Amino acid sequence: MIKRIKYIIIICLLIILGGSCIKSYFSNTYNISLVDKDKYWEIKYKGVAASRDFAVDSKGNYYIAYKDKIQFIAVSGKSYDILRDDTLNINSLEFQNGKLYFSSNCSVFSLDLKDRNLEELIKGLPNFGDYKNSIIKLNGEDLYISIGAATNSGVVGPDNLWVKTNTYNHDITPFNIIIKALKFGTENTGPFVPYKTKIVENQSIPGHFPGNASIIKINIINKGAENFACGIRNVLGMDFDSKGKLFATVGGMEDRGLRPIQYDYDYLFEIKKGQWYGWPDYSGGDPINSPRFNKINDSFIIENQPTVNPPAPIYQNKYVSTIGTMAVDKKNDFGKLDSMFFYDQKLNSISELTNVGSLQEKIKLNNVSNIKSIKFYQGSLIILDSKAGYIVQVSKLKIQVENKFHVEFLYGLLLIIATGIIFLIKALNHKTTK
Repeated sequence: MIKRIKYIIIICLLIILGGSCIKSYFSNTYNISLVDKDKYWEIKYKGVAASRDFAVDSKGNYYIAYKDKIQFIAVSGKSYDILRDDTLNINSLEFQNGKLYFSSNCSVFSLDLKDRNLEELIKGLPNFGDYKNSIIKLNGEDLYISIGAATNSGVVGPDNLWVKTNTYNHDITPFNIIIKALKFGTENTGPFVPYKTKIVENQSIPGHFPGNASIIKINIINKGAENFACGIRNVLGMDFDSKGKLFATVGGMEDRGLRPIQYDYDYLFEIKKGQWYGWPDYSGGDPINSPRFNKINDSFIIENQPTVNPPAPIYQNKYVSTIGTMAVDKKNDFGKLDSMFFYDQKLNSISELTNVGSLQEKIKLNNVSNIKSIKFYQGSLIILDSKAGYIVQVSKLKIQVENKFHVEFLYGLLLIIATGIIFLIKALNHKTTK
């Protein structure tokens, strides 16, 4: 009787252990959900936590950017660092014709992969404020660089944590402006000047290149640089469509600081050369004194606005400060031609916006995800999940190796448990017959 009880206990322990293993395995396994049934996903690379961007060359080799280094992962699986420098603060990475291009702090560099020559293409970017991480995007010989605003809405205040160590910093206008004698807070701080600095009526502030809240471009051959567009608060992602048009995800103004703006949203814009997109007096094509905003601080800052009708976005998000990176399917390999895919941190998903304005959530991500970059490569959407530490490939063509392994693992574990239970039952019956 005692032996029978022992066998029963062993069987129960096997069942409990098997169930725990299955639960533990799946609870710790990365997973995403795809809306389209004709697409599959697989984990391309693991162990890339805290990475910030990636690039892929024509042979399928990956370059992974971290804060102070760039890691090379060959198609064969061989991996090593091709650049490491503690002074770097890499944010965005591109590859073209044997060279890597990346933004770091107030500069943009090129790295020749053949001779490892590192060249500073441009320096002095005013990346010292709230939105100091430049996004770069190549289009032929031109490298486009985003420069974010230093403040939420044009006025330095206590909400700008950097003001404690950078007292004299403020937004730098990329074009000549005349500003109104507005006063904000108890210190009567004016716009486009340092904290606690007053201004006079119709004060003229000269433009500077490069300036904040703008996109500039530099020719990678002759190094000529110029303004491309301005009045763009903070770019989270940029990409070109099949016709060479530039699109960007842009964060809206927030309800904070000495000039708080309520009820704003994030946007997706087509960025055209020479256009002013309204910041800090307009957002999403609407003036801040329109009914959609709070009207608490509804006075315009800029007296000589380039236009009273800045471009409207092609998409207005439901939230503010949640939109992220984006990519355009310019080769019609994944979705519809020139469909735009973008990440929303609040929804933790990637959605598709077609060129006719249809929006649909396509990928629901893991609850621990933080998507830093998405790019198209050879018909697949490549996703960099910096928090989970994975590079994921979503494709029409490839088999979902990871999920296949899940099933095989489950069947194998259940087979082992079942075999053990059968063996114990037979042993128990044998003892009983004796």
